[in-house]
Amino acid sequence: GRRGGGGGAGKKGSAAGDEGEEEEMAHLTSSLRKLGAWLESGSDALDKSRLTSRARLHASILAFVQLSAQIRTRRPDVRDGLYESLLMDDDPRHVPCVEELKELRSMLDYATWAYVDYYGPDAVKANLAGRGFELLTYAPSDVPGRVGHYVALSEEENVLLIGVKGTSTLEDLLTDAAGKATNCPVGGRGGGEDNWSLDVSVEVDPNFMDVQVAASDESLEDGGGGGAVEVVRRESIFVTRDGTEIRCHEGVLLATRRLCDAVLPSVEKYAVRGRNGKDEKKQCSVVICGHSLGGAAAALLSILLRSRLPALAEREEDAVRAYAFGPPPTVDSDAAFACAGHITSVVNNSDVITRCSVANFTVFLEVLAEIGDRLEDRGMGLEGPKRAAAFLKHLSKGSHADGKMIMSCEEYAEAVARAHDKVAVRDPDHLYVPGRVVLLYEPWAAGAA
Repeated sequence: GRRGGGGGAGKKGSAAGDEGEEEEMAHLTSSLRKLGAWLESGSDALDKSRLTSRARLHASILAFVQLSAQIRTRRPDVRDGLYESLLMDDDPRHVPCVEELKELRSMLDYATWAYVDYYGPDAVKANLAGRGFELLTYAPSDVPGRVGHYVALSEEENVLLIGVKGTSTLEDLLTDAAGKATNCPVGGRGGGEDNWSLDVSVEVDPNFMDVQVAASDESLEDGGGGGAVEVVRRESIFVTRDGTEIRCHEGVLLATRRLCDAVLPSVEKYAVRGRNGKDEKKQCSVVICGHSLGGAAAALLSILLRSRLPALAEREEDAVRAYAFGPPPTVDSDAAFACAGHITSVVNNSDVITRCSVANFTVFLEVLAEIGDRLEDRGMGLEGPKRAAAFLKHLSKGSHADGKMIMSCEEYAEAVARAHDKVAVRDPDHLYVPGRVVLLYEPWAAGAA
């Protein structure tokens, strides 16, 4: 459906207004204000939950930690079976193959080298030269609302490479923390800030909502033993409509708009006009890589570039590709699905950053509430000495075989399913990891492949 309304960055103002808001990220008070807005969203979800007291919340969290350890120790097959069940209707064409995983490994290197404050310009230049790239731009960042990056060119491969730095400083963390969903108009006639259009945007065609899941026994590291689950759309498309917008992570949006302004001249020169300025056959493809905050910015940058430079969107699908490693939830559900054709997100199953969203927090609170109900039924909790004593005795068993579980694995799975049913996937405040998702995980069961 159409995504619009709701206020937020980009809806009211001109480019100058957006730039002013980005400048505000350089001030601590503004950064804290944006952090507060994001925390308020989580607080609202908590207020709506059945966790009516702090003691009940704390007891439920402790019981959840114990239950998770018990499930891993006693029934690892339950978690592994979850992934296996997702593969029942997989499409073999979508299974990550060895060559593709090798490509992802190279993209991870490019994303890692974007930590320019760690490597330094000489090391970054040498690393890129070893892969046939000439370093064109090297731009570290030291204020919130901006991200460090580099731009490099491979004439042999005809590729313009953009590496975006992830979180490594307090300033980056403040950008991460401005995580409230805000409106992002994505459209334009191309050619610079003055040509931004608030009237042309992106909408998902509802006919293209076919989700496929596939897996591979390979891993990014040689000699892997892990697995990769891929969640993809068999078809995906952006459909331009008047007066629509996508929703995205506020801090990432502010940083990516500045990043887009910085790299736009290089993209226009090498990817639109061509390396010699007139030969379309010399047009480079654009590859954008980033990790963590840099991954989210890389994904959103690919959307903004396709929007600001229609010539890129009109070329083949891989004219602009983004590879995001461990990105935080960045865009709404419609946009997350729609950009699967040109964005690949790689998620480590143990990485909490990719799950830091209001939607996941709401699901977690619903599960905690059900665990709290079980504690209540069994006379356990942190309210009153008798209940506290019973609860501490229960916790003292840890994950040992003689310790009783607060709920069975099957009951826990049902609780999670009920929690998911209560969350509106297309809620405008709920953000998700963008594009096609490759989920890497290590099986819990001993001896599993």
